[in-house]
Amino acid sequence: GHCFCAIFYILKNYKCIYQSIKDLIIRRLHLMVSLNQNSYVHFRIITALAGILILCIGGFIYIAFRSQSIYIFQYLDFLSLSDYICLIRDLFSDVSLPDFIIFALPDGLWIASYILIMISIWWRRSEKQQLIFCSILPVIGISSELGQYCGFVKGTPDFADIICYA
Repeated sequence: GHCFCAIFYILKNYKCIYQSIKDLIIRRLHLMVSLNQNSYVHFRIITALAGILILCIGGFIYIAFRSQSIYIFQYLDFLSLSDYICLIRDLFSDVSLPDFIIFALPDGLWIASYILIMISIWWRRSEKQQLIFCSILPVIGISSELGQYCGFVKGTPDFADIICYA
């Protein structure tokens, strides 16, 4: 009941939520919509770097706190990074974080990273183009969670993931 109401609200107001996020990013970076060419380039670079930083934070949480049975560890092992991963995990082995930070926040950070990078790529394009490209990954994430809830997709549905995806 409440879960579907929240999901419906998020999906119904996605364009408004997207615009609010975009406006917040612009205000936080102290940039105006009417950017000249130099500040336009700086905006794109800063936005992309912020996206990369957020992606790294989400990756760090996975590496330091998640089970080594997930696929990312196979890729890191393939890249011969296992020794570094063990060192990081040992350094943070005594740190205890809430489940939300370990299991849901990285997904939300990756979505935020994706949106920032898409904004840096699609800046000054039509609102429709921006909305389409910025919405792809959040819609896939929310659909995946709904699929898990309905039993169509393997996994355990988590309302916190839906909140982070939105």
